[in-house]
Amino acid sequence: MKQRLEYIDILRGFAIFLVVFGHVLEHAGLKDGFLFHLIYSFHMPLFMCISGFVSAYVYHNRLCINGIDKIGGGKFILKKFNAIMIPYLLWSLVVRPLFFNTYHTNLQYDKILMGTLVDNTSYWFLPSLFGLLVCYAVYKMVRERFAVNKIGWELSIVIGIFAVVALLFKISHIDLFRSIMSYYIPFWIGIFMGQYHRLNSLMTNNSTLFGICLIAFCLIEGLFVGRMDIALGKAVRLTTGLLALPILFYLFSNISMPATINKVFSTIGRETLGIYVMHFTLLSNLAIISCNSLAIQIPVFALISMVIIGICLIAIKILGVNKTIKKCLFGTI
Repeated sequence: MKQRLEYIDILRGFAIFLVVFGHVLEHAGLKDGFLFHLIYSFHMPLFMCISGFVSAYVYHNRLCINGIDKIGGGKFILKKFNAIMIPYLLWSLVVRPLFFNTYHTNLQYDKILMGTLVDNTSYWFLPSLFGLLVCYAVYKMVRERFAVNKIGWELSIVIGIFAVVALLFKISHIDLFRSIMSYYIPFWIGIFMGQYHRLNSLMTNNSTLFGICLIAFCLIEGLFVGRMDIALGKAVRLTTGLLALPILFYLFSNISMPATINKVFSTIGRETLGIYVMHFTLLSNLAIISCNSLAIQIPVFALISMVIIGICLIAIKILGVNKTIKKCLFGTI
């Protein structure tokens, strides 16, 4: 078993903090502000990249090959279904509508079922991540079945799987396939980082790449932040998301922060799924906070975000006393 990388847990903790921070700003009526658009320009590509990295780091050379720790593609998919989709289905169909009705309407289970199983509007990140992990399992099975060991052929497999997903979206118009396509590139960057030391080293140790990406990110953000409605909005958002990856991987793997901060974010990073599904229940009444100054928004809403995360961690700890409940409700990412 490979050693757990603490900086990845810290980075993942930072990523889920940004998710909560963004939702806090949204519910406070600041969706059109600079800070909201800045966070949304990179936080989800970062999360998908980390998820890809962790999957490949843990399962590379263990999936579909001989060895004590052999995990077949089917078993891998089932394992991820239990860890991601069981909590998704329970929270979407049972817990949130029955115990935390944040829909602000009378329960209409036909709409809830449609949002959960078709429209991908309920906790959309989880089925999208699961879909990407299924793509990874298919890639591994094809790679091992045909003994593919050249990067060109590996990329061909990845592109081929993308084409299948795109075809499925064109035929069905199911939003899940669109989400998978949207985050396909950052996810696979994470996969190849986890599989290949050279790419991982490039992202985490190359100061030249870090500098170039930082300058490009700042320039693009300065020109386009808050203008995601323009014709090239999606391309701009994808570009900023990709540029942010080497910036943040470099920073979190090389800069030493106080041990207390590392411990806090590492703890948060180990409970991302639980925080993700629970924090929505704590976002009401934020619109009463009037705060137009960016200098005030950052500390105030960052503090609110950390309080929400802290409450989630306490709830996870309490409910986690029962291992079955913790596994079913909070799974793993």
